[in-house]
Amino acid sequence: YCGLEYCSKHRCPGHGLVPARRVSWGGTSTGRRFLGCPLDLPQECEWVVWVDPPPPLCVALAFE
Repeated sequence: YCGLEYCSKHRCPGHGLVPARRVSWGGTSTGRRFLGCPLDLPQECEWVVWVDPPPPLCVALAFE
């Protein structure tokens, strides 16, 4: 799950750009896919639209 999501109705509100497809690699959201700002740090804003639902509580607790 990578690249840009050209078909999305969403746009990064901080920059007006097509969102990037990303995967979370930390905390209770590990493995969840989301759309986010396509810029790299330090220009990247913290805008996120989750593609996957939150994990069940038992899974979330395992990643704490």
